Amino acid sequence: MSNISVVVLAAATGLVVTGVSGFTAIPFLRKVNFGQITEALEPKWYKSKLNIPSMGGIMIIIGTLSAVVAAIVTDKLSGGDIIASGSFTPQEMYTKFWSGLMMAGAFALAGAVDDYAGITNPSGIGLTVSRKHTAIFFIAVSFLLSSYMGMQGEPYMFIPFVGMVTLGFFYWIFGAIFIPAYMNAVNLYDDFCAVNSLLTCVFLGIASVLRENYGALLLCVSLAGASVGFLLWNKKVKAGNVGSLFVGGMTAAIAYFIGCPLILILCGASYSVIGICEIIRVLYYKANGKSLFRAYPLQYHLEECGMKRQKIIGIFTVIDIIGGISSVLLLRAGGFFK
Repeated sequence: MSNISVVVLAAATGLVVTGVSGFTAIPFLRKVNFGQITEALEPKWYKSKLNIPSMGGIMIIIGTLSAVVAAIVTDKLSGGDIIASGSFTPQEMYTKFWSGLMMAGAFALAGAVDDYAGITNPSGIGLTVSRKHTAIFFIAVSFLLSSYMGMQGEPYMFIPFVGMVTLGFFYWIFGAIFIPAYMNAVNLYDDFCAVNSLLTCVFLGIASVLRENYGALLLCVSLAGASVGFLLWNKKVKAGNVGSLFVGGMTAAIAYFIGCPLILILCGASYSVIGICEIIRVLYYKANGKSLFRAYPLQYHLEECGMKRQKIIGIFTVIDIIGGISSVLLLRAGGFFK
């Protein structure tokens, strides 16, 4: 079975499984009263989702994992090896692939705990910021350790116009800062994560194809298909932290799998914009004791300023498209592709 056939199977499976799961997952979430309490300071559109169940990101997880399993099993039965096809270091490819999936699953578990705490807490507040950040940090370090062993203790990363660089100890410093920062930015995106993950996967998928890394492409299309399936139900369920953290974990895993985590700064650029705005907001508040925005994160501030939700989604979508195209062109000019 060709790699392209396996990829098409994964995309179709992710879409169908996620779409069909909505018929049972959403009624179940309503039945167990997994709706999220919103605080008085939340923006108007979030209040409108008060009675809509949360933790719908479970659908994305089910769809993505079903797609990956179906594709790999089918590929193995036909004598293929899509994860390490064409690689001179198959063991490294296997390690990055499976440890990336485990990282995404661990992030999803942390998100599920946060969602459940928020749902069962009368105030609607989930895990404390320190506990969430601690969990994200240790999951990131565990992934870095696994990848480090897969690379035989010689970690590397592609830097545009420089090439593949052996990182040494800087591998740990960079990863321990970059992955948690990226995950926190993705988590702030929350309600829009399915739209953004679809666009991010499109451009990560293009980079994977041009790099001839079909294992990474498999992860891209599995998540993309699941994201499309979730969008069919987006008005009836919220992805929640379980969904946004899983998406963040998957896209981070893919970027590390292809050897260029820096691509995430542009690919999925709205994450970067929201994350930077949050840093500015926090620094401004600490310096002046006043809030720079009417609400946070950024999409809530824009809504409070009178901008309609669809327009905000449209703006972020354009940012993601421009960022995604720029990331592929940068990698192309920087010598990343074979």
